[in-house]
Amino acid sequence: MSRGPRVGWLGRRDRLWTVYLPLVAAGAGTALRLSAYLHRRSLWFDEAMVAQNIAHRSYRGLTHPLALHQGAPVGWLWAQRTSILAFGENEYAWRLFPLLCGIGVLLATWAVARRLLPKPFVFVPVALAAVNTALIDYSNEAKQYETDAFAAVGLLALTLPLLDRVTPRRLAVWTAAGAVAVWFSHPAVFFAGAYTLAVVVAALLRRNVRDAVLGAAAGAAVAASFAVGYLLIVRHTNDDPVLFQYWRNAHGFPLAGQRRQWVGDALRGFLHTPAGLSPPLWLAVLLLAAGLVTYAVRRPAVPVALAVPAVLLVAAAVAQRYPFAGRLTMGLVPLALVTACGLLAARWRLARVVGLAALLVVARAPADLAVERVEHPREMQEVRQALQYVRAHLQPGDKVVATGHGYAVTAYYAGLLHVPIDATVEHSPEAADCDDRDDLAPAFDGGGRVWLVIAQIAPAQFYDLLARFGEVAERVDADTPTGAWAYAYTARPAVPADVRHRQCLLLETPPPLAR
Repeated sequence: MSRGPRVGWLGRRDRLWTVYLPLVAAGAGTALRLSAYLHRRSLWFDEAMVAQNIAHRSYRGLTHPLALHQGAPVGWLWAQRTSILAFGENEYAWRLFPLLCGIGVLLATWAVARRLLPKPFVFVPVALAAVNTALIDYSNEAKQYETDAFAAVGLLALTLPLLDRVTPRRLAVWTAAGAVAVWFSHPAVFFAGAYTLAVVVAALLRRNVRDAVLGAAAGAAVAASFAVGYLLIVRHTNDDPVLFQYWRNAHGFPLAGQRRQWVGDALRGFLHTPAGLSPPLWLAVLLLAAGLVTYAVRRPAVPVALAVPAVLLVAAAVAQRYPFAGRLTMGLVPLALVTACGLLAARWRLARVVGLAALLVVARAPADLAVERVEHPREMQEVRQALQYVRAHLQPGDKVVATGHGYAVTAYYAGLLHVPIDATVEHSPEAADCDDRDDLAPAFDGGGRVWLVIAQIAPAQFYDLLARFGEVAERVDADTPTGAWAYAYTARPAVPADVRHRQCLLLETPPPLAR
């Protein structure tokens, strides 16, 4: 009975390098992401503000500018809307699509590595992506940034075959993927533009004008798809001055006369977070430069695909069109990791040994943190847990007061858990002669307890708020999960007036959240 052709030892070894080891790395990365996902931490402030928009709007309504100074690609918003309609309004549904994109990043990085690196090193960039802290964290966050990373490396995986030969099938798949990606990721247009340039450069180096024209036409089709979305939807995001000022304060844009310094600071910041390359950063810079040179020796168009996206994103920030800071640069992370592995493609064994040793140095901190996150999952603002405690201990006559600045996340969970918010409290913008007894008196009318729920507040204001509640009331109960606090107070029988010139506490009716 025939058992088919036998696979020799060499064939089995090839599968070890190109299939089994990358599969182990991707599996470990998936396990890290699932561990964070199943921990089911509460939505934090930014997630809750986006959730408020998605949960209370139709698909058509999501094509209009978002409330609460938020912005996200409409395709991503529709995916999130579909998830909660299918699986209910819970943290698992909110983070399902980002989780799938996070796993997709690992698989796409694997596909890219098979095209660029010798077989024994295919698993290395997959392993780096698997333990990258930012890629893990944003796989478990109801925001669009993991989608940016997936769009960037996914399109790169489809681009690399086109650098060798342009076929109708390859080009059609790339064009369709790019035309869709720009609706799910704002920065995808920068990556698609860079990859188009790489395809054209590769074709011209082969002296194949036909392939260059076809590649340019495919890029134009993707640009047309982006232009439709931009004119109908995206451009309205730029009309939000609060959002623009937020990213200016976060150094996402250079100040006048400081462009050169800003570019250096921005790139250094990216290498540290979110790229996650450990100090010394000069070693990371050398690895990236050496990687680009090594790739260029064999395939000159590859460095175009890897480096030009960063150039375009920096240029967009200099032009004040798209910030270059933190999570908005997530798309560059898998490209940076692949570039850092470039020395492993060198012909000289010594160069490969040096490259591998340098990678072990710059990747040590992310690997350590990834393992630590399994034992101590990331938590930010456990407002759901605090409000669950309040609901379980709420008595007739009790009132619930929430801090005003963090009201979006408190109101979101209060609505899901059916906990009534009676008032919000915050510090007045300017100092005045005020008395905490008078400021807080309406909260204690009726004789019941007052639950103070705190989230998203500066430390100085947090401690001041507790001190001033403590002056007029006695704390009788508390629950203090990570990043959120619930304290129950009863009024003191007699509190003397204490008028001081300082910021008053403003006790107000909870505002309706714009949706």
